[in-house]
Amino acid sequence: MGIRRDSDPVQWIYIDRATEFLAQILVVIDSFLLQLKDRIEHDPLTGLYNRLALYPLLNQLIKEAQRKEKPLVVAMLDLDDFKVINDRFGHHAGDRVLCAAAGIIKKALRAADKVVRYGGEEFIIMLPDTSLNRSQIALERIRSQIAGQRLLPEMDVVVTASIGATEYSGRGTASVNDLIAQADRAMYKAKKEGKNMVACVESECPGKQEE
Repeated sequence: MGIRRDSDPVQWIYIDRATEFLAQILVVIDSFLLQLKDRIEHDPLTGLYNRLALYPLLNQLIKEAQRKEKPLVVAMLDLDDFKVINDRFGHHAGDRVLCAAAGIIKKALRAADKVVRYGGEEFIIMLPDTSLNRSQIALERIRSQIAGQRLLPEMDVVVTASIGATEYSGRGTASVNDLIAQADRAMYKAKKEGKNMVACVESECPGKQEE
């Protein structure tokens, strides 16, 4: 700035105050940006991560799986016949079902697990350090709780979910798009085989559980 430290002390008082003020502004801006990022990456209805957050989250989990050489399970959950709920009871009732289902999913997962509202009535669940077989415990719990609870208690309707899961072993390369596509195919397999069930890419995955 062309000012020596031994020059007018009044100038340095103003410079110090300006520096402190600038630091405070930067702290406020940083806090604002973090809040903005949080809002952008979360679904306002369910409070879950949204589709914008999916790729960064899943990419990070893939890298962690590669570093640890531990498996990662990616699952797609779709609420069965959701359009019927909207058509019969209205979108407000549909929103209540989505919020209730999101609550069930979050409650069934560990702190390290991630869940994203992928779009509409679809959710993506990510289970790090978990094999496909072990993932069935959590996924089946979610499926049975959605089917067993009256998400619209004052209405005569049972909501069910079809879930498809796939596993990345943690070895070799993995693509976010490929994992999502595999989970999506497994979910449609569950739909074709009768809905209200968990299906996997591997044949040993458990099938439908009777209520």
